[in-house]
Order: sequence, then C-alpha cells, then structure tokens
Amino acid sequence: MFPRQEAERLARQLSEDAPAVLELAVRERAAAAAERGERYVPPQVALASVVLCDDARMRELNLEHRGKDSATDVLTLELRDADVDAGRVRLPVRLLGDAIISLDTAARQARERRGLEAQRQEEQERLARARARAEAGGGKRRRRATAAAGAEDGSKKAGGFGGGGASAAKAKAAAGAKGESSGGGGYSLLDELRVLLVHGALHLVGMDHEAGAREHEAMRAAEARVMAALGWRGSGLISAAEAEAEAEAAEEEGEEGEEPVPEGAGGGGGGAAGKASPGGGGGGPRGPQTTTPRPPPPQSRPAISTTRPRLVALDLDGTLLNAQSRIDPASARVIRAAVEERGVRVVVATGKARPAALAAARAAGLDPALCSERGPGVFLQGLAVHGAQGEALSDSRLPPALVRAALLWGEANGVPLCCFLGDECAALALTPELEELHARYYEPLSVAYGRAQDGGVDALLERAAEVGGTRKLLFTADAARVRERVEPYWRRELALPPPPPAAGAGGGPPPSSSASSSASPFAGAADVTVAVPEMLEVVPRGVNKMAGVRTLLGALGIRADELMAVGDGLNDLEMVAGAGIGVAMGNAVGPVKSAARAVVAAHDAGGIVEAFERFVL
Repeated sequence: MFPRQEAERLARQLSEDAPAVLELAVRERAAAAAERGERYVPPQVALASVVLCDDARMRELNLEHRGKDSATDVLTLELRDADVDAGRVRLPVRLLGDAIISLDTAARQARERRGLEAQRQEEQERLARARARAEAGGGKRRRRATAAAGAEDGSKKAGGFGGGGASAAKAKAAAGAKGESSGGGGYSLLDELRVLLVHGALHLVGMDHEAGAREHEAMRAAEARVMAALGWRGSGLISAAEAEAEAEAAEEEGEEGEEPVPEGAGGGGGGAAGKASPGGGGGGPRGPQTTTPRPPPPQSRPAISTTRPRLVALDLDGTLLNAQSRIDPASARVIRAAVEERGVRVVVATGKARPAALAAARAAGLDPALCSERGPGVFLQGLAVHGAQGEALSDSRLPPALVRAALLWGEANGVPLCCFLGDECAALALTPELEELHARYYEPLSVAYGRAQDGGVDALLERAAEVGGTRKLLFTADAARVRERVEPYWRRELALPPPPPAAGAGGGPPPSSSASSSASPFAGAADVTVAVPEMLEVVPRGVNKMAGVRTLLGALGIRADELMAVGDGLNDLEMVAGAGIGVAMGNAVGPVKSAARAVVAAHDAGGIVEAFERFVL
C-alpha cells in the first residue's frame, strides 16, 4: 500500500498544479478547434476532480467503465455535452469530469524511468571514454604523419580527421539535452504524476489522440506545449510512447552493430556514437526513450497483458498477407503451431468478405486453422461476425438510398464501385480495377448489372434486397484520386470530419474540401475507412473491427485481455488499442504503432512469425 502521508503530500501538490494545467488545456482545445474550423466556446469557469488511487481501485474502475480487468496509469471519465462545447448552451460553471491516477503504477513507471536514465548516462560515459581513447590513438598517428609530411600537410590531415570535433559537439548536445530534460535530479514520482495530469486534463477538455491521426498529432503537440509552459520535465505521454517505438525500432536495427569503439579507431564520430544518447539532441520526439529492459508503454492504456492469449485476431492486407497478397509459409507454420500445440484460436479480422478470407486461408493450407465456413471470424470491417460454428452473430446494412446515390455518383465520375451483398459482390460494370479486386485480393468476382440508364441500378438493388441488403461499398481508383476526390466527397456527404493526415501521402485534402455538412440527406448514415490507399470503403455507422471482435469475444467467453490483435492500417486502430496484446506491424501507420503494446517487423520481413514467437508460442 502506498504511504498515506506521501499520498496526501502529492495530492496537495497536484491540487495546486491542476488550475494552471486546466487553463492551458482549455486554450489548447480552443486552438485545435479553431485550426479545424470547429465551433468551440471555452468555459468561463471549469471544474474537474483529480483522484489518486491504488492499482486495485483502478482495476475496478477500468472493469466498470471500459470492460478491462487491469490497471492503467491514468483514466479519465469525461462529462461531454456537444451543445455546451458549441456554445448553444451557456453554463456559469462547466464540469469536465474526473482524472484518476494510480499511484502504484505511476510509482513503478517513475522508478523504471530513473533506471533508464542511469543506463543512458552510463552508456554515454562508456562511449565518451571509448571515443577519448580512439581520439588519443588518432592523435598519435597524426603527430607521426605531421613529422613525416610537414607541418602544413599534417595540419590539413588533422583538420579533416574522422569527425572528432563533430563527436564532441554531439556529446555536448546529448549532455545538454539530458540536463534539460532531467532538471538536475532523478526522475521523480511527482514528475510522472504531472505528465499523467496533463494527459488527463487534455482528455477532459475534449481532445482525444485515439480519434485519428490528426487528433493524435494535435494532442501530442498540446502535451509538449503545456509541459514546456509549466517548466515540467518531459514532453508528455504521447511523445514518450512514440520515442519508445522509435528506440525499439532503432535497437532492433542496430543489434548487430553496437560494439564499443575500439582503442585507436580512427574517428571519434564513428557508428557507435550514434547510439550514445537515445534521447539526445536530435530532431525526434522528446521524452524518455528506452533500452533493454523496456518499461510499460507510457500511455493511458494497460501494458502488455501477462496472460497468454486465448484468441489471436489477424488483419489480412498489410499484416498476414505479404506484398503479393499471399500468406508466407513461415507465417502459416506458426499459426498451425498456435492452434495445434497451444490450443489458441486464431481468426481473421478483415475488411474482406468471408469468401475472400477463405480463399487466402485455403491457398496457404490454413482451412480450418485460420478460417473456414464452419468457424469463427470477423469480416467486412467488423460488420459481419461469425461464431465458433460459423453461425452469424451480427450483421449490418447500408440504407438502399445511400447505395443508389453511390452507384450513380460512381458511374457519373468514372470511379469503379463494388457493392458487397453478403458473400457476393455486385457492380454496374466489371472494370479492370474490380477484376484485380478478385484476382489479387481474393474478393468474389463482381456480377455486372449494367448501366444506370439501362436499369442496372434498380436490378442491383433488387438483388441486394433478396440477399438481405448491401453490407459495404468499396470505391477503387488510384491513391491520389481516392485521397483528393473520392474520400473528401463522401466524408462531406456523410457529415464526417476531414480525413486524418496519415490516411494518405501529402497529408490529405484541404479541410475546406471535406468539411462535414449536416444538411446532407445521408448525414450520420455511414462511416468511411481506408485500409488500402487505392480503396475507400463505406460501412454502416459505428462499425469497426474491434466492435466485431468484442461480439466474437462475448460469444466465445474470452476476455479482451486474453486477445492478441495484429494490424497495420487505420481500420485496425481500435482493435490494436483494445486488445490485451495489441501488435503493430513494422509497416503500420503511426497512430497504430502508437496505440500498440509492441511493434514487430514488417509484413514482408517476418513480422507475423515474430509476434507469435514473442507472445503465443
């Protein structure tokens, strides 16, 4: 149990800190809203509670409010009101909610970061000694060269020798960066609590780094500004998570090249110096970075579950499938080993229709280990879920009027559109793009119903009604056209916010081209997602993979902390974030990596094998 006297002292300090944090958080929220063209009226008076508890109480709260039987470092319970945010209703005092912090978890994380700081300092000192020995040996050789070749020639050699001056500058910059971040003492529990307080306050005012790439970046930058404005250590939880992911990737890439600089080696600025300070004076995100052993991810979600997973949910494109849209033999072997030797269920959680997933599994000999007609799975971005015996657990449909409008728009604008009618696909015309959807991505070959003027739209909708409706729409075109025209148009028609910057190259279209419009007859009728840059998918509102996985977990009697989920795209974000073991592929987009508990190699570099060997086998 945490000492009561110390807890009371920390609570008093945080109560003194909280007003300044809330004021800055409200300003950041207002600035973010202004940048996005949203209406947000800052409260004149804002109230929030900051609660300190132990891990046992935090675990109870997470189970009650989030369905997760585990402790986290910080939990926010927000009181949201869109009318108040938009200024349609004015209140003299705005109640924001509660920021709840576990002292037990915060204390552990502070101890781990102190240990990491000591490790980094020791490593810096070791490398500095090695560089000094190397430069001393180089100096002897330079003096001999000067004596042999003359003072002028020797001075030229000394001036261009191996980058010793650059090494000194790097060491000085690293030392300066470390001194700035540490404030002259070990990382304290109060330092950690302040990081968590800032994160919680920004959530309470309405910022959410899990809502998309743009929101993620906005909250990351806001955390850094608030921490800097208050003169506190670090740059916030989100920057720390990103720094950890970068350090992990750098460590994996440099594992074979971390030998110390040998005595007498010719240049102080050699390869090992680049590893001297993971958090040094470079341009990457600031905040604690890790070497082995790594601390729990510094974010508002649980660390990796210590429970061996009972269910593994795998995305297909960009995750289990390689660049040729095939399952590697090595990946197939570890999946079979998990099922046959460990008794773990492995299922697909994909945007594909079930026949496409079945075809991919059968091509690799993974029917029924991965997917079968009489087995579980999550398909069509989570809207079609099948249980242990293949029975349908859930299904959703798009409004026929929306499907009609999409078919007419696609034909008028020359954008091929595939309609997913359960286990079959339909279109007005069979184009090369839709043929590729079948040949490369295993989707059912679309049945062509003819041009709109020849009655094709009516015929397709009649077929949809016969088989239970249209589950998903998929527009396909080159990536630039999807990003600049197709996605902005349908976000506007569906009254959705602009796409996040990470959704495509170049940061997405200008906000003005995709501003949401509540006047659209289809406002709120559906969501959009981009799993592959050349495709925009329209799905029923509220559908995502994690929602489908939760349905499957309930049917199988498995808890979320017993789930391992692996993915790469923005459509995998909720699933990776919500799993006990959330794993991002090395080729995943930034938000998915930040949400993951672990990052493995890319889909073409054995990432699936790595994930199974680390967490399942």
